[in-house]
Amino acid sequence: MSLSRRKFLRAGAVSAVLAGLELNPAKLVFGQQMGAGAAKGGFTVPYEAKTEAVFYFTHETFAPYLNSTFRLSRGKGIAFDATLVSVSDTAAKSQARARAFKSQPREGACFELKFRAGERDTVSQGVFKMNHAALGRFSLFAVPGESTADGTTYTAVVNHIA
Repeated sequence: MSLSRRKFLRAGAVSAVLAGLELNPAKLVFGQQMGAGAAKGGFTVPYEAKTEAVFYFTHETFAPYLNSTFRLSRGKGIAFDATLVSVSDTAAKSQARARAFKSQPREGACFELKFRAGERDTVSQGVFKMNHAALGRFSLFAVPGESTADGTTYTAVVNHIA
């Protein structure tokens, strides 16, 4: 079967256009759809996200619970206690970084939580189910940091982009 160069180029161009229409880059990259009723950044927050307690947590939510104990658990019977050792606001850093890249800084709350667990409680990064007497149960993604004689630190970053 013979195919002329003209037909080949036309078929290739049509395929590229159709693929571009089907593959919405914003939806692929951000996992969300842009909509008319969306927030300032152009994305709507899914309903499921609004049903989670973490959606409403702020820097001020955790500040009174410094040096209190949280119970961290991850499937397969892995559970241990960790102490909240610091709560730091990182919104200023992210806005400065946006200006450095000459992009528009996005509004929102961004803060970092540091926990310290016992030295034997080293677990790989992942989503931890956290339980606290006052805050209740919620899930956060935490990453283990440095290990010292005092124990291992875990860092969780909460980023509410508006």
